[in-house]
Amino acid sequence: MTLSEVKNSVQETIFLKDRIKTSLEKIIKLNKEIDPGDDGYKRFVNAKSDDIMPYVQSNWTDLDEASLVNDSQVILFGDTNHAKTGNIGGMAKYIPLLKKAGITDVAIEFPRDEKNLEAVTQFNETGDLSLIRPIANQTRTPVRIVRFFRNAHQEGMNVSLIDMPEKSRDSKWSTTQLNYQRGIYMGQVLSELAEDSNVKIAAFCGAGHFREKEIPKQLTDDNIAFKKFAVVTQGQPMSFILPDNQYEIGPANAVNRCDLSNRSGFVDLNNNYDLDGFIYFTKSSLIEDQKSAKLILDDISSIIPSVDAPKENALAHLTGSTAIQTISQHFGNRVDPSLYTWEGTNTEKIYDFVNNIDSLNNGQKLHLSIMLENYVRTTLRHGGGSILRMEFDSDANAFGIDTIDTFGKKFDAEEYAAARGKHREVTLDMLLSQYNFEDIMIKDVSQIPETDILPNPENLESAHKVMILMSAYATHPERITWANDRSTPMIGVYREGNHNDDYITRLGIEDFLLTDMESKLVDFEKKNSEYTHNMDKLNTLFYSFSKDKALSFSYRKKVKNYSSEFIAIFSDIIYASNNVTRKIINARSELQYLSNDSAETLIENAYNKLETYNAVINNVADVMDKKNVYRGKFFENDLDFKQIIQDNREMVKDLRSNLNDIRTSLN
Repeated sequence: MTLSEVKNSVQETIFLKDRIKTSLEKIIKLNKEIDPGDDGYKRFVNAKSDDIMPYVQSNWTDLDEASLVNDSQVILFGDTNHAKTGNIGGMAKYIPLLKKAGITDVAIEFPRDEKNLEAVTQFNETGDLSLIRPIANQTRTPVRIVRFFRNAHQEGMNVSLIDMPEKSRDSKWSTTQLNYQRGIYMGQVLSELAEDSNVKIAAFCGAGHFREKEIPKQLTDDNIAFKKFAVVTQGQPMSFILPDNQYEIGPANAVNRCDLSNRSGFVDLNNNYDLDGFIYFTKSSLIEDQKSAKLILDDISSIIPSVDAPKENALAHLTGSTAIQTISQHFGNRVDPSLYTWEGTNTEKIYDFVNNIDSLNNGQKLHLSIMLENYVRTTLRHGGGSILRMEFDSDANAFGIDTIDTFGKKFDAEEYAAARGKHREVTLDMLLSQYNFEDIMIKDVSQIPETDILPNPENLESAHKVMILMSAYATHPERITWANDRSTPMIGVYREGNHNDDYITRLGIEDFLLTDMESKLVDFEKKNSEYTHNMDKLNTLFYSFSKDKALSFSYRKKVKNYSSEFIAIFSDIIYASNNVTRKIINARSELQYLSNDSAETLIENAYNKLETYNAVINNVADVMDKKNVYRGKFFENDLDFKQIIQDNREMVKDLRSNLNDIRTSLN
């Protein structure tokens, strides 16, 4: 190393150390500004069930007003999992109990933006739930939020929003800083609400804001008496897996092990975990009136409608006022263990579920099925798992969807507790506003384009997909384009202005009925791919011969040149071999079959590639046959090399014969 290089290396090291020092100083400063103190909440949610069981065994009381009555002016109910519908659902269910316990007002963690405040103010005066639904639809639990507001109003309780407005949030804040500042803000709002000594508030917020310097400090500074209760739900999952508590959060599992899981209750923690106790809720159902529900177990229905026989009602669309009966369908016998096939099997279940909604006609079922499929596919990674249950509540006008991941194993209802599953809910209004595609749907049978293409009769989903394609072709052909990030050629029908993953549907070669000529070309393409191992072996030998100095330089150079030529042909034949599929799919995007001219061009290109490939094989074989340039170890490889050359020649012969058959049938 030269003196200059040493000098530069030293300077780079000093610069790196300075950067690390600066970063550490910033972290230390931030930690001083945002000191979580004794984060009892974290210790509580991460506690093992063995640690919580003694409190459950000694201090459990069924949830009633007596367990909630105390001298505090503010009771903080800390949500330990915002995605768990049971927490907000339990709060909504037990609002009448809060009223009996002396609570006059309820508060909820939601941004105090001007529009939201105006809507809530009007709601407190009128009880009009249409004012709340736009707010609820911004959350992961829209139905339970609406029920929270509804029940509070029915009990004569005022509802307040307490979270920091979006406009007050500094974009430069880190997530930790933002949460810290939001906690302080919520504490200040609660202090202001509690200035009236006649008011007694139940506040539902994230338990993470129970840290000493967030909500508690603001209330303490203003001499406001308060209690802190964590809220957990039956089957609530851990943020990480601990086999000894069966994937449930420790407190929930402790209640389960004490045989109390079918009852809601309160547990005093004796001032441990920096909490006054925790509330345990049983699971709440989306469907409030189970007696009115149409219940279906593991039903396998037919997929509708048929594209080649459209009906007038097949063109009807859903609206926000479309009547749908309350229905619940369980798919316990059809849980798919493989994440690689969830998308397809989930789509089948969605179609089955929708097909059992008697109040919808074929067009409305198609419309709803596609919207639900889009919602499930895009809201969680890999759709969140295999669908276990779907339901619709007519009063809430909302769908509930339970999915589960069995990690490749067969589903066992006893083994896979609720903690292993995920629950989502979406209102019909949310589907229509965020996943609608009515603008591309034809409104009249006469608008259906004249075409002979048909869906694949062996693929039940294809009828729906082809109908969407035909509608888009008639109304918005610019929305039909190649699907992104797919190794297999596919076309997608997209919503306006979005050509990423926000597709309405995708169509591949398996979605269409092929002509005899198209089928033969696809078979040739598959056979071509099956021969990849022959080319791989030859390429490996080329590389070995071109790099090994046991051969003379001139011969290595020749082999290297042929190897480069081979790699180019190899790439053409294998990685561009799906030209057949691409050409067919491209024709289908125009609602056409592959033309004879296009087929002839494909065949001619394939012939040319094979002849070039064969010439490369022969040229390299001629070079390698001159054994006098070999050294000892290459004689050992010679037989293998000759066999590989022969295998590749047989491959070319087979593929050439295959092309001749296709050309004959074409003529």
